[in-house]
Amino acid sequence: MSYKYRYKISATGKASVIEGEYLSGEPKGVTGKATQQSHLSLIKKSLDRVEYEPIMINGKAKSLINLETIFETGANYDE
Repeated sequence: MSYKYRYKISATGKASVIEGEYLSGEPKGVTGKATQQSHLSLIKKSLDRVEYEPIMINGKAKSLINLETIFETGANYDE
């Protein structure tokens, strides 16, 4: 399973998810929606635990937006 998500980091160093999508292995069927929500919740919890140093430009803290990464796991929901 591959899940790409976009996130931002505020001027205070707090990360938060903007949106996400499955690149492969999207859970389907009876439990698909609940599994999808569980994956998004896991990613949000992981980001909540991380704090970044503020990006300083000309003495002012700036936010970073439209960052993205891919979360991959060995789960195979296609089978």
